[in-house]
Amino acid sequence: SMGLSSMMRCTALPATAIARMIGDGTISIRGTQSQEMVVPPERLQQDLANRGVMVEKTLYTGEEA
Repeated sequence: SMGLSSMMRCTALPATAIARMIGDGTISIRGTQSQEMVVPPERLQQDLANRGVMVEKTLYTGEEA
């Protein structure tokens, strides 16, 4: 767990992944932007997975209730 709490990991790791993407030119749009619009989700998920944070997606259609 790298000695970090869950909250620390969920705050710091995505922020540093996004900072690396800005630094390497993956994200070239400047200014205030919604991360959902400019961050490539597959790259972010891979970066987090490389650091032990697994993202699981579940789609509920309403039929499960």
